[in-house]
Amino acid sequence: MAVLEEDEGQRQLIFLGSAVVAAILAGLFVMAYNALMIAVQLPCDFSADRLEILPAWTRFCVAADLVWYLVPVASLALGLRFLRRGQSTTRLAAVVAVTWLLSLAWILLALVSWLLPLVPLCGPVRQ
Repeated sequence: MAVLEEDEGQRQLIFLGSAVVAAILAGLFVMAYNALMIAVQLPCDFSADRLEILPAWTRFCVAADLVWYLVPVASLALGLRFLRRGQSTTRLAAVVAVTWLLSLAWILLALVSWLLPLVPLCGPVRQ
């Protein structure tokens, strides 16, 4: 019986570790994507003043690059706390699920915040 519990704990640790690694990779992707899009959309004389011409979501995405890494740190801390105390697996599953969902949402926010300003709001005017 103890072997099953230890095996289950190792499996839960792998689930938690994969979610934390995915969150870190999402942060790295968004940082690289922000740097690439700044180089593409604001190529000449880049300065912080030039970020002001970008929409608010895009500025938020650029400014919150490093703040994102609080998500994997917090999820790792909460998950290890739940594992160490032997609390219900439902709480750990919730931490893992929220970490995955936030990682996906962070990537989608970066993609949308940089690509949405490139979409024309109206078609050509015909006379």
